[in-house]
Amino acid sequence: MPTVLLITEQEGLRLLFTRLGQTGPFRLRVAPTLAQGEEEISVRLPHYLFVEAGLAGLSGAVTLRYLRGLLPEEVEVILMTQEASVSEEFRKAGGLFSLDLSLDDEALQRSISDILPRSVPQQAPPLPEPFPSSEKTARELLFAGPAEAPYYPG
Repeated sequence: MPTVLLITEQEGLRLLFTRLGQTGPFRLRVAPTLAQGEEEISVRLPHYLFVEAGLAGLSGAVTLRYLRGLLPEEVEVILMTQEASVSEEFRKAGGLFSLDLSLDDEALQRSISDILPRSVPQQAPPLPEPFPSSEKTARELLFAGPAEAPYYPG
C-alpha cells in the first residue's frame, strides 16, 4: 500500500486527505512544517509527497529542489498552491504535478485520486528504508576499535 506524506499547515487539507485515506488505497502521514516533513522522510520514505507552497517562505521551485535533495527519484513531489504562476514555476523546475487549491473539496478529491495512480504503479516495490542513524559520532565510529597499539608501517 503506497504511503502519502502531506506537508501542510492547513487543517482543511489535513481533513480532506484523512477522508481520502480512509477510503483510498494509501496510508497517510502528516507534517505541519518542512522541518517535520524532513523528519518524517528520514523515518520512512513516502511514495508521494504533497507539499503546500510557501511553507517556510520558500518558492515552489526552491521547495522542489530542497525536497529532491532528500528523496530518491521514485518519490513524486506534488506542490499544492492557489497561484497558477507558482505552479508554472514548479513545472519549469522539474515538478510533474501540482494541485490547484482554489478548487472545491470534491474537485480536489478527484484531482488527488487522478494524480496518485498515474505516478506509481499499483504493485510498486516498496521503497528502501533509510539507514538508521548511529548514536555514535562519526569520529567515534571511525576511531573506535579494539584497544590495541596502533600499527604504523615503517
